Amino acid sequence: MFLFRLTFGLVRWATKLCLLLLFVAGSALVIYTAFWLPDVSLLRKDNPETTAFMEAAKARFREANDRRQVRRKWVPLDRISPHLVEAVLIAEDDRFFQHQGFDFTEIWNSVETNYRAGRWVRGGSTLSQQLAKNLYLSPDKTFTRKFNEMLLTWKVEKSLSKSRILEIYLNVVEWGGGCFGAEAASQYYFSKPASALSPREAASLAARLPNPDFLNSGGGEDRRKKREALILARLSKRGESERARKVTAEEAPRVVGGVRIDAKGPGLTMLLPERERMVEGVNEVGAAVRDRVGGLFTAWSGLVHSTSSAISAPSVDSDPPHPEETPVISKVAKSGDSTSARLPASGGWKAVPELVRSEKTGPSKESATGPSARPESEQIGSGKPTRAERLRDSLSRLEKALGN
Repeated sequence: MFLFRLTFGLVRWATKLCLLLLFVAGSALVIYTAFWLPDVSLLRKDNPETTAFMEAAKARFREANDRRQVRRKWVPLDRISPHLVEAVLIAEDDRFFQHQGFDFTEIWNSVETNYRAGRWVRGGSTLSQQLAKNLYLSPDKTFTRKFNEMLLTWKVEKSLSKSRILEIYLNVVEWGGGCFGAEAASQYYFSKPASALSPREAASLAARLPNPDFLNSGGGEDRRKKREALILARLSKRGESERARKVTAEEAPRVVGGVRIDAKGPGLTMLLPERERMVEGVNEVGAAVRDRVGGLFTAWSGLVHSTSSAISAPSVDSDPPHPEETPVISKVAKSGDSTSARLPASGGWKAVPELVRSEKTGPSKESATGPSARPESEQIGSGKPTRAERLRDSLSRLEKALGN
């Protein structure tokens, strides 16, 4: 019994200690990620002015007394050829739109390939991981850098849309020759803008990633040509990629009234395609509700239509009045008032109380002089609305509300 209690106590305290350590480690991780690492959310609207890899390239040029300068020119995603977008996805991250920053299938495949080869042959980094490394980290292969890359990748995926990640990546990645970004690389290698790249040219640029310095050198030329052939074959087989056209179209500006409106322009709280999808969703919900209450809507519409017809028709002349309404109708008809045209002929409605009281108490001085002697605003037809008129207005408003 003593041993049981001792064992139970040790297990309980060990569990509490583990939970405490996990809580402390989790809190430290949250604080480190939120306050120590860069704020990736700023990139939702602002383009990065420079990157860690650009600064490293400038340092290399200075140390080697190289007069080359970093070439870069930012262009929006809709001004980059869909062929290049698809070629980069094929070469670096073919499941870019399926994962949340980490492609565990590709990581496992790279581990198997490197183990069989006995050396480092391929990596498993996604575009999001490469972007985090290019923006904020160094190319050094250390545990600290890999840990920071993992946290930054998580922040990138949580803060930015897939199209924004792709746009930033294509504008900051190094293509060799001191060129950063698709526009600078296209001008450097082919003397044309990135929007005019052909499939072969796009495959040639994509084959230089992610290590353009080595793949552009003599030792990596054969490997680059093999990669280029594989990328071009897959690119030709797929044709014009639907995902590449879709992601570039989402970033394309809209022209409204002759004014060019960027999807990420100031004053817009969301991308225009997202807003359109939201409006479509609201319309679908409205249509579903209208279908559900269709029977009720039809019933009320028929009631309103029949009531309105009975009220607006001159029923005094066409249908026999109800016995209770005969004295009132006859008196109003003799006085020439137009109110009789608005009284229903059916027995479902009772006489207006004001008219009943006027008949019992006898004609007033104003009625003796006739309706023509009173101002138009004081006549019975333009005074306080009757119950029939109020009911008709209420039913009309109900019909409009259900119809909208």
